Amino acid sequence: LLLPLGKKEIIRINKVAHQYGLQTIADIKLNDIGNTNEITTEMLWDFGFDAIIVNPIMGSMSLKKIVASAHRKNKGVIALCHMSAPEAKLSYDMNVKPSKNSRPIPLYQLFLKWAVVNKVDGIIVGATFPKII
Repeated sequence: LLLPLGKKEIIRINKVAHQYGLQTIADIKLNDIGNTNEITTEMLWDFGFDAIIVNPIMGSMSLKKIVASAHRKNKGVIALCHMSAPEAKLSYDMNVKPSKNSRPIPLYQLFLKWAVVNKVDGIIVGATFPKII
């Protein structure tokens, strides 16, 4: 949990993790507007994180920008495609139409498509939904 920690503590934790050959991931499920995403990721990279978890609800173009920016700095992006909370099924399984002429698909499938198209480094699907995995 990052909230009670300051910049110095977070940097120190990341340095220690790196000394043991571990990668660190900022699990903040970022999903804001472009400028906020950019400022947030830059700060997290400065803190020493190797990757960030994002929520694709922000849209494919915003996801693409985060991935491009991260990859330029040799950093990773992991997309949350379906949460593990039982209540998440209500929203992530909701059918959406990606375009006017397309058939409806579950929201998590759209997030997965965006993740693949935008070349994220990994995806997250809650283990409580094994059929989706």
